[in-house]
Amino acid sequence: GAKMALNGGTSRAVDIWSQVQQLQLEERTKIRAQLVEPNVVVLGSQGSGKTTIVQTLLFREGGAGKSGGDSAPEPTTSLDYKFLRQRAGSKLRPTHIWELGGGRSL
Repeated sequence: GAKMALNGGTSRAVDIWSQVQQLQLEERTKIRAQLVEPNVVVLGSQGSGKTTIVQTLLFREGGAGKSGGDSAPEPTTSLDYKFLRQRAGSKLRPTHIWELGGGRSL
């Protein structure tokens, strides 16, 4: 096999092909991580603070959430969808946020 002496010519040999395979695996893993679009599903009882959590997340990350205030958020009646764009390396990727209303019926 292809082996190379390192450390100024000492007798310690390194398998170059194993290192190349490891680097390729790491690169593929990085690329996959950049392509993933995360999904967040928020579930809970009625009045438990699901919408408040989503709005806090959106506001904190620079999204379109509300910054708080005196009025309570409107209750979610069924399924609500929002998204947040986050930087992943040089690309923007969306994080999908799904909130299921906490009532007993839809």
